Amino acid sequence: MNINIDNARVEITLIEHSASPDFKLLEEMEGNPKYMVTDYKEAFAKAPAFTRICLTVHTSPKSDFQMEAWLPDAEAWNRRTMTVGNSGSAMTVNHLALLGALMDGFASFHCNLATKDDLDRGIDNPEIWKDFGWRATHLTTKIGKQIVQLQYNSS
Repeated sequence: MNINIDNARVEITLIEHSASPDFKLLEEMEGNPKYMVTDYKEAFAKAPAFTRICLTVHTSPKSDFQMEAWLPDAEAWNRRTMTVGNSGSAMTVNHLALLGALMDGFASFHCNLATKDDLDRGIDNPEIWKDFGWRATHLTTKIGKQIVQLQYNSS
């Protein structure tokens, strides 16, 4: 899969399918306090099968962000996309928001707004502020649309 975006370099870091015995997401969520408030394992058991694509988008020499695309298998896809958010500094990808969109049949996308694990990393770095302010969300949507075209062979 090759993603082309002007003024950014896109690196695919993981592609996995939820039906695979090597599916890593639930392992990543295990023990994370962010997921203690919900029974995410039960929710995942009810979710349609999907492909998870993790990417790092390098927007400048001084900034990058992580994003994920969750693509339901073709028979469960509602032919629509949704970029989900989190109302503030992400620091990580919001898997529960992606899961909610997936349950409704959307091909869905989310990014960490370039905040990673340190909210202060943007201090005195205008490139990170651009990613946080608008660029990461904009590029997540553009990249997501390209992924959908490639995955489902549609426009």
